[in-house]
Amino acid sequence: MTDHENGRRQTIRIPVPWGSGYIEIRGISVITSLTFTVVCMIGVMLYAHENIRDKDEDALVMRMDQLSARQQETTEAQRELNYIMTLTPEQRARLNLEMPDSLRKRMRSRDFERN
Repeated sequence: MTDHENGRRQTIRIPVPWGSGYIEIRGISVITSLTFTVVCMIGVMLYAHENIRDKDEDALVMRMDQLSARQQETTEAQRELNYIMTLTPEQRARLNLEMPDSLRKRMRSRDFERN
């Protein structure tokens, strides 16, 4: 007689990684319990994958928004520069534009190298 015919239930003991105990499964065949375990592991992996993908997508969207904003600022600055370049020297003088610090530093370093 087998254990099942004898009225005894099969017991499966699975050691747990977080302690010295076991998880005991009674009354299920080994194949069924392994299938259940694999399905649970796949579910956990899919859940973790979705969370990671959502976070990555959020970070990507935020980065794209930042780049888009920077590109718009650059486009506006280029339009302003193009307009200023179309003006005559007299019209530019009337605008009383201040030289940007970055250009001023390059001019000073160039003058310094000449001397």
